Amino acid sequence: MGDGVLQGITARLRSSIRENDTLYRLGADEFIIVIENVQHKDELLEIAQRIKKDFSFPFCFADHELKIDCSMGIALSSLAEENPTNLLKCAESALRHAKDSGLGSYCFYIDGMEQENMKQAEIENQLKAALLENEFQLHYQPIVDLRAGKLVGVEALLRWTNSQLGSISPAEFIPIAERSGLIIPIGEWIINTVKDQLLEWEKLKIDLFVSMNVSSIQLKNPDFLDKFCHVISENKLNPAKIELELTESILLEQSPHITESLAKLRSLGIRISLDDFGTGYSSLTYLQRFPLNKIKIERSFITNIETQKDSQAIVSAIVAMAHKLDLEVVAEGIERPSTVGYLKQMSIDYLQGYYFSPPVVADSITQLVLGSKVESLLMAVSSNQQPNIQT
Repeated sequence: MGDGVLQGITARLRSSIRENDTLYRLGADEFIIVIENVQHKDELLEIAQRIKKDFSFPFCFADHELKIDCSMGIALSSLAEENPTNLLKCAESALRHAKDSGLGSYCFYIDGMEQENMKQAEIENQLKAALLENEFQLHYQPIVDLRAGKLVGVEALLRWTNSQLGSISPAEFIPIAERSGLIIPIGEWIINTVKDQLLEWEKLKIDLFVSMNVSSIQLKNPDFLDKFCHVISENKLNPAKIELELTESILLEQSPHITESLAKLRSLGIRISLDDFGTGYSSLTYLQRFPLNKIKIERSFITNIETQKDSQAIVSAIVAMAHKLDLEVVAEGIERPSTVGYLKQMSIDYLQGYYFSPPVVADSITQLVLGSKVESLLMAVSSNQQPNIQT
């Protein structure tokens, strides 16, 4: 069946290009198309769009219907100094950027991509040793119950400082970890670190839930669910103290395995949150199809909500809809007291942002809860004054 799929892909690619163009199979599921006598870049764009359209139709093999996407990297020989090896490297660089943009994308090579790919390769190499070298750390950002004026939870955020590269942003290394599969062992480290922290806070009688991000790579891993459940049962953790945050791209995949895993986690009492709601591929069907407890409104709608009428209307509609569906709502990106006051009027459930505290190490959260600093935070919620929190 695999051979039949490759033959079907080959036939479809062949029909999408011109008669005098050449099609090669580089290996596995990678193909090269050599297109000569091109007068204008638009000709390549037209071919790429034709291929993309042809792949929008499912493939049928042995009574199975398969949806197969393709990503395309496009390089011009003039940019590669007429060197076939350089031309292939440029096309591969463009392909990597296309994959980063999502399946079904195509991307033209531009100067600088190769350097960017070399940097990403170096990050990937350093990531492989980061766990052994104990370079990762979790920081925690407070989540405040707006109605009760109470600190109720924290979001665990991964931080990485490498001896050679210095501090690397999660926005830069997480996609590389996902693409390379390293997100699996990193995710296991996060789960175990959160477990240890919850147990420590339990001993100190600190009552907080911890929210952590999970990727589609983890959810699709056959071992993820069993290992996650084992950590909870073996350590007798309260599932209600754990919240998993998903991005919309996970739900977009519409994988039955992911849906089943989420339903199982929800049945155990683990809460499921949808992050950055309101952007990207936001679809109301997600709220109906998946076992969600909470949605987090994307910070761009919150930043200047006091003055932006469009943001006010959108946030108000999201809150009303979520509450009708028995979903709780979190507003991220809180930076000013005036924002707190405005969101109070909109019946937002939870707040998170630098106004209360940036992400900090676990000891700072412990001190915040056990010391008098938490009183300043809670007073800020009730009075809309700037909290006096040192971290």
